[in-house]
Amino acid sequence: GARPNNRAGAGSIARSDTITFHWKRDMLPVRVWVAAGGPIDSYVATAISRWEGAFLYGEFRAEMVADSNHADIIVRNEPSDRPGPSIRQRLPARAPQCDGQTDLDIDPDARTLTLPIHVYVYAVVSDNQPGIATCYSVTMTHEFGHAIGILDHSPSSGDVMFPNPAFDGISDRDRLTAVVLYQTTPTVTIVGRR
Repeated sequence: GARPNNRAGAGSIARSDTITFHWKRDMLPVRVWVAAGGPIDSYVATAISRWEGAFLYGEFRAEMVADSNHADIIVRNEPSDRPGPSIRQRLPARAPQCDGQTDLDIDPDARTLTLPIHVYVYAVVSDNQPGIATCYSVTMTHEFGHAIGILDHSPSSGDVMFPNPAFDGISDRDRLTAVVLYQTTPTVTIVGRR
């Protein structure tokens, strides 16, 4: 689950049933930036397509943008170096080839999420190691699950939202989690950039 960085001390924040967000229709499409031509840009496109496909009525849509200054989600192929008060989702991938993290700047007292969301997916071995493509695909899809609002991890290893995911896709439970989230009134307001 989500853990505070500096705001609430050690341990878990209030369960995500009290800290929830999702992208409202007037904020769609969500603008996503990743460096073009890098080793992860195609996996970003795959993650977007997978999560868009989880919904029947277009509740989540995203588009790639060329300028990170106009992005709601910034994806980087490197570890996070962002200091400061954020609720940090840190997730090591099951495969040893890569790692991922999503930084959400949530103020639980003000009930705000300040954009942009930062997603980091990066290799911990050479980019040409066997299994790196699958690791990037699984990890990017998982991290995008956090970026669309799924703050809790799944209890099932057959889901991409499992803490150490191995499933390369979106399971029925992942899809249902997203659909229920988008039918729930958010308790956190998205602010900034828009």
